[in-house]
Amino acid sequence: MPVAANVLAVPVIGRYSRKRSLYLTEALTFGVTKHQARAVILDLTGLREIDEDTAATIQRLVAMIKLLGAHTVLTGVSAAVAQTLVRLEIDLVAQDVLIRPTMRAGIALALQLVKRRRDRDR
Repeated sequence: MPVAANVLAVPVIGRYSRKRSLYLTEALTFGVTKHQARAVILDLTGLREIDEDTAATIQRLVAMIKLLGAHTVLTGVSAAVAQTLVRLEIDLVAQDVLIRPTMRAGIALALQLVKRRRDRDR
């Protein structure tokens, strides 16, 4: 879902089977390309807990976003989700994922990132 020029927001809600994960990955790949996204917000507010498949989906999305040249901003990470990601040794910080507590803060950061990139590309 586009929230601003070159910024997409994706709510991650519920569990992700292999089929659902593939659909989300394909849809997001298309969206990043179509909207020339430079920042993608993955909002985890809708996740109270996370299983291994969903964690793996998030990790794949982050890798795909980076390969397409955009920044990933993670928002709404609960304590339970953070603990599970750490327990599963999914190091999103090493993948240059930026983390903000709320969607509002994530959008503000994404807009700053896009502006910096535009200024740099001039």
